[in-house]
Amino acid sequence: MPLVKVSLRDTNPAAADSESKKKLFDILHTALVEIFKIPDFDRSQRLDIYSTDDMEISTNRTPDSVLIEITVFPGRKTETKKKLYRRLADDISAGFGIPVNDISIVLYEPGLECWGIRGGQIASETDIGFDLNV
Repeated sequence: MPLVKVSLRDTNPAAADSESKKKLFDILHTALVEIFKIPDFDRSQRLDIYSTDDMEISTNRTPDSVLIEITVFPGRKTETKKKLYRRLADDISAGFGIPVNDISIVLYEPGLECWGIRGGQIASETDIGFDLNV
């Protein structure tokens, strides 16, 4: 049940139009399905688009910088996380012409006891339906 939040400026090519936004969402989701082995139906993604005045970017990056924050159930191996980071950076760069060094990814892994799912059940006491040990 990844919760994906992407932050970027309104001048970023991924924010250009509905088709570009959908392409970005598909890149993110496909990587999570293939690498983190989440169910294909499990999509929860948000795109936050900011004006230049509302998003400050480090001077050693281009204005097209992207910040991706993904909140997931804990359990994936470090090697799996590395594969996800590389895949996202490569695919977003290829899809939108954004330098890979301008793509930052932060993974948050609150414990299963911190998730209320399926009508308020605690995730640690629920069969989540897929393996976290990938």
